[in-house]
Amino acid sequence: MSDPEPCRITDEDTEEQTDLSEESKESEDDELLKAEKTPHLQTEDALMQRNKKCLTCSQCGKSLASKNSINRHMMIHTGEKPFTCTQCGTSFRLSSSLTQHMMIHTGEKPHRCDQCGKTFLRASGLKVHLRTHTKEKPYSCSECGKSFTDRSSVRKHQRIHTGVKEYMCFECEKTFSTARDLEGHQRIHNGEKPYTCTQCGKSYSILASLTRHLMIHTGEKPFTCTQCGKSFTDSSSLKKHLMIHTGEKPFTCTQCGMSFTRSSSFNKHWMIHTGEKPFACTQCGKSFTNSSSLNQHMKIHTGERKHRCDQCGRAFLKASVLKVHLRTHTKEKPYSCSECGKRFTIMSSLKVHQKIHTGVKEYMCFECEKTFITAKELKLHEMTHTGEKPFTCSQCGKSFSRSSSLNEHKRIHTGEKPFTCTHCGTSFHRSSSFNEHMKIHKGEKTHRCDQCGKTCLNASDLKRHLRTHTKEKPYSCSECGKSFTQLSHLRQHQKIHTGVKEYVCFECEKTFITAARLNRHQKIHTREKSYSCDQCLESFTHSVQLNEHMKIHTGEKQILEYSHQSTSEDEHQTFRQKSNLSLLKDSGKMSDPEPCRITDEDTEEQTDLTEESEESEDDELLKAGKTPNLQTEDALMQRDKNRLTCSQCGKSLASKYILNEHMMIHTGEKPFTCTQCGKSFRHSSNLNEHMKVHKGERTHRCDQCGKTFLRAPGLKVHLRTHTKEKPYSCSECGKSFTQLSHLMQHQKIHTGVKEYMCFECGKTFITAAELQRHQRIHTGEKPYKCSHCDKRFSQFTHLKTHERIHTGEKPYSCDQCLERFTHSAQLKKHLKVHTGEKQHT
Repeated sequence: MSDPEPCRITDEDTEEQTDLSEESKESEDDELLKAEKTPHLQTEDALMQRNKKCLTCSQCGKSLASKNSINRHMMIHTGEKPFTCTQCGTSFRLSSSLTQHMMIHTGEKPHRCDQCGKTFLRASGLKVHLRTHTKEKPYSCSECGKSFTDRSSVRKHQRIHTGVKEYMCFECEKTFSTARDLEGHQRIHNGEKPYTCTQCGKSYSILASLTRHLMIHTGEKPFTCTQCGKSFTDSSSLKKHLMIHTGEKPFTCTQCGMSFTRSSSFNKHWMIHTGEKPFACTQCGKSFTNSSSLNQHMKIHTGERKHRCDQCGRAFLKASVLKVHLRTHTKEKPYSCSECGKRFTIMSSLKVHQKIHTGVKEYMCFECEKTFITAKELKLHEMTHTGEKPFTCSQCGKSFSRSSSLNEHKRIHTGEKPFTCTHCGTSFHRSSSFNEHMKIHKGEKTHRCDQCGKTCLNASDLKRHLRTHTKEKPYSCSECGKSFTQLSHLRQHQKIHTGVKEYVCFECEKTFITAARLNRHQKIHTREKSYSCDQCLESFTHSVQLNEHMKIHTGEKQILEYSHQSTSEDEHQTFRQKSNLSLLKDSGKMSDPEPCRITDEDTEEQTDLTEESEESEDDELLKAGKTPNLQTEDALMQRDKNRLTCSQCGKSLASKYILNEHMMIHTGEKPFTCTQCGKSFRHSSNLNEHMKVHKGERTHRCDQCGKTFLRAPGLKVHLRTHTKEKPYSCSECGKSFTQLSHLMQHQKIHTGVKEYMCFECGKTFITAAELQRHQRIHTGEKPYKCSHCDKRFSQFTHLKTHERIHTGEKPYSCDQCLERFTHSAQLKKHLKVHTGEKQHT
């Protein structure tokens, strides 16, 4: 015959089982054992005869021994409960169940344990309890040999092996092994919480939860770990804890093989494979994996905040939250750490804190195996892998993983800057930016470099500074291999490869990588000059222009010195470039001309050019610098008289042709366009250089390693990596470089000039390129998109790592046992198994 339909039971069907304690179950066990003592006396024919007399339930197909048994069983389906308690109105199917229940009201517990003093309603209950002291476990599982103190426990355990779940919920069709489990589950749907704490009024859906809760008030923790002495309120918590010592993970996922110490953790994990979110909001349709998340969510729609603080008027969704909030006014901190004495306002904060002492990080990320102290920390971390960003801005559609990040972002649209400096009036979107700014006024530079004595505002700045000494460049471009000292610099660099310029000027349609660059550019059209010199009242478009102009009044002179050492013995030349301003000022024959003012846009061409073209520029500079002593002072003055001045920025240029080319920086004109990708350039030479990228022309090959280059200067620079030649030396510290551009960049460390400022946070940088890279932090630009799930990344390497989730690629292999891993971090952790190195979790 076909399988009988699983028995579907409502909440009321299980009340009898809930009310009966293990005591009554033990008596049932004894009866069963008596019947089973002489199985050899029952012949096969006798057993067949007995089975013929069995009656079958028409509702669920269950077989029962007698008409009485089937009548009692049918009450489960009909819901009939003829025996009612006069004290509280609770009804039961059996008179014995009512009698058992009445003892709750009378408080009668005549049977006392001699060992610990605990009392019980019945002798059978005491008998079961005594086994916790004697460690007796008379009931064994025939499948796996595991032993139990009572018969009901072994029966429940055996369902793990059979997989039978005969009790089904009508609401969601979920099935359960026992009627009690079904009853507890159904309260999720009806919201029933019949068990209330007399101490604080908190209610629970199951009696066991109330019993555990009461131990918070009594402080009772009867279950102690023999390994480490830690105590628990219930045996299940102790069992779960013991798995930390044994390493046991009994719940294994059949899909991916991952194991878990807790069934709840397994059930949550299983939903990753099934995509199940059974609890749906009727208002907006959003689904959740558990009822508590849904209940919390529903309060957003109802706006229910009926619990109000008398002190400050703040309202809360729950009374328990108000109770905690009131402690901010009373300064009450009732929960104290037994290890260090630190106090907390809520128990959960104490529990999280105590894990610092134990070092236990029980929440592990499935993707990268990183561990966390709390589930909340893990959940936030997992979003870095899943790409989940549940908080979306209604203004621009940008999404965030945290609500706090969304709130901060919204201030960009509202213009709100709630954090204001009392010293200078500067306001900020974020408290972190404000705190960083305040260190400028306080003069706090507590982080000192051991190498050169320089002090920094914070540890992160010091860490970045130290890389100037160690030459460490931990961030590499996956496209071209170029390395950077900061992640922000790498992000800025990577836009060279993508060519994405999403910010458009409505006046001239010029595009920019960042919003800040666009804002600065637009001042060309508005002619806005908001920075004025207090010495001569001249105005400027940008602060960096004003800073440069101020050097005229201070008499500051800038000298750049380069020592070029050729590999040939007969060649040794020093190139000393001194500005015309310095030469003429020293002679006293002319007043200071306005220095060249350049915006960030001026450097775009340099960004587009590769290091190869920089080398050819170096050669030109060296040729020009070979005989500076041959130019007389009068000749220099005559040359400067013929120079033309840019009306936009005051820069002096040698000819009309050069001036016209320079003006393209201000107008944004780029007349030379690539027919392949549409990218535009100011000079035809730059376009020609760019076209080689599409053609793949790399005709210049290195004889040593076979690497090819677009141009001969690129190969020339590369060869120095083999010869170790560094012909450009710094006159300040003697450090040598392979290229002149690198030397020029390095020398700014000695001058300390940081002329490029971020308008968002006020941070300054040595070069426009550094500023450009930094600004990606504010814009949140993520140009690399996953073709599988549309998640976006700021770095190409992050995209490649993420795509392994979809492709299943595991490129990192252990040379000891050939096991493969997705991430290098996983391999490093695994190798410690072979080396015997202690792992710190």
